[in-house]
Amino acid sequence: MLKSAVMSLLLSMSADARPQLPAGVSAAQCPNYPLCNVGQQDLSIFTPAQQAVIRQHNAIAQANLPLPEVPGLAEHQAAEAEVLAAQGINPGSLSHAQAEARVLQFENELIVASGF
Repeated sequence: MLKSAVMSLLLSMSADARPQLPAGVSAAQCPNYPLCNVGQQDLSIFTPAQQAVIRQHNAIAQANLPLPEVPGLAEHQAAEAEVLAAQGINPGSLSHAQAEARVLQFENELIVASGF
C-alpha cells in the first residue's frame, strides 16, 4: 500500500515537472519554445498589446542566444574595458545600466500598447 502511494506521488510530481507551454502555443508549431520566431507570422490577428508582447518576447529570446564567434571580439572588449577603467567607469555597471534601460523601454511600450 505504501509503495503504491509513494509511486503515485512520484508520478504526479514528475508530471508537474514537464515543461508547460503557454495557452495558444502548440509543440508542433514551436518545437524549440521559447524561440518560436513568431515574427515570421502574420501578427494582424492579435491585438496591439499582444503584438507588443510577441515582439518583446522575440527580442528577449534573440538577445539570449549565444553570440557568434567574431574574430577579434575578445581583444576589442578587453581594450574597451581598459578605456572605461581608465575613465573610472565599471564596464559591468555600464552594461547593467543599458540592460535596465532596455527593460524600461519595453515596459513603456507595453503600457502604451495596452492603453493604460
